[in-house]
Amino acid sequence: MDWRKCYDTCRRYNRRKRNSSGGSAKEIRKIHRNIGNNTQIGPNCQFLTPNHPIDYIERRKPIERCSPITIDEDCWLGGDVVVCPGVTIGDRCIIGAGSVVVKDIPSDSLVVGNPCKVVRKIQN
Repeated sequence: MDWRKCYDTCRRYNRRKRNSSGGSAKEIRKIHRNIGNNTQIGPNCQFLTPNHPIDYIERRKPIERCSPITIDEDCWLGGDVVVCPGVTIGDRCIIGAGSVVVKDIPSDSLVVGNPCKVVRKIQN
């Protein structure tokens, strides 16, 4: 996916009107294909895709890069979850409310915290 399209999609999703019933993965999946089927997204979740240079001189320039986010199938993100740039969340994961996802999450994991950590593997 083109980085600009990814950035614009996540920006629109993050700015949409919040409601108590939470977000819909179908809303963002219409144009952002990196969210798997049957994924549930709680209220006020944020998908942050832009990256800025670390060097302060480079940050002065209008440079921005986008790292796409991938969320596989059958995941559940609780309310107020923040997903950082370039992260991949595996199949059937549960991300606890208020968690900040900064690294890739393996499939079948229950993760919580800031930064989130795997609490245990989910067994079906």
